[in-house]
Amino acid sequence: MARSPLKWTGKKAELYELLIALDNLDIITENGIKASFSSLVREFSRTVGLPYDTDCHNERRRILARNTRRTVFIDRLKKEGFKNDEIFSD
Repeated sequence: MARSPLKWTGKKAELYELLIALDNLDIITENGIKASFSSLVREFSRTVGLPYDTDCHNERRRILARNTRRTVFIDRLKKEGFKNDEIFSD
């Protein structure tokens, strides 16, 4: 299988915030059933050129245990992610 040209240049914790949200929404399946968190991490990591983190559940716990600003990256996405939404380009 060819390597994906996509690369994650953000922090690992930022990717995990996205994956935790996707996991909690139950919108990604694997073989017809809800995909496990470790499957999400494995496949997204492979797609964006990061090594698979076998300790992904501890990273998830660490993010969910944040006392303040639990969703730093998602908050940034909400604020800046659609700033230029009137300009559509591929």
